[in-house]
Amino acid sequence: RTDLAGLPGRKFSKKRNLVKLFVNNHNYRACPLFDSYREDALSILEKWCRDRDDIGDCGAAREALEKMQTLQLCGTIYYVDDQPVAFTLGEELVKETSYVIHFEKAVGNYKGLYQFINKAFASMLPECYKTINREQDLGNEGLRHAKMSYKPIGFIKKYRCFFSVHSRQFAGERNSPRMFTNSARILKIKTSAVSI
Repeated sequence: RTDLAGLPGRKFSKKRNLVKLFVNNHNYRACPLFDSYREDALSILEKWCRDRDDIGDCGAAREALEKMQTLQLCGTIYYVDDQPVAFTLGEELVKETSYVIHFEKAVGNYKGLYQFINKAFASMLPECYKTINREQDLGNEGLRHAKMSYKPIGFIKKYRCFFSVHSRQFAGERNSPRMFTNSARILKIKTSAVSI
């Protein structure tokens, strides 16, 4: 978290320069992503999805925004000249130790915006969070490059479990409850980058 919040050293000099470029050239503000800002966040997401050939996680991001309170998600929304331009949404991953960023979306041609929101969100997290999980790259080469440019300290192995559900109905009983049998297989999928 401290590396993402401070961007120290030579390895982050380009990131710091992009953040400085954004801060020096735009009238911006950040607000906690409360329900009152949900429509603005959804408008950012709609613009972001419209500008992409591969909509990727648009459906999941929309559902997360719509169910923020139920899912106990926290975030920040960012404005430039009072126009909504970006949001970050995540949650505590390991109690008072690690935070996970589920969604980070930005629109418009604001050079340094992504670097700014990444740094700003990491800076506002309480110091008890030592690591930030930036999740997987979804097989997107550009996203992979962007995530790797933050020099992650490691990767977490993830697994996906698939269930095949088969149903049988009792012979001759039209209104009987269905019987289910489950079979599961586990597949290893991509790892997630973790930064400090």
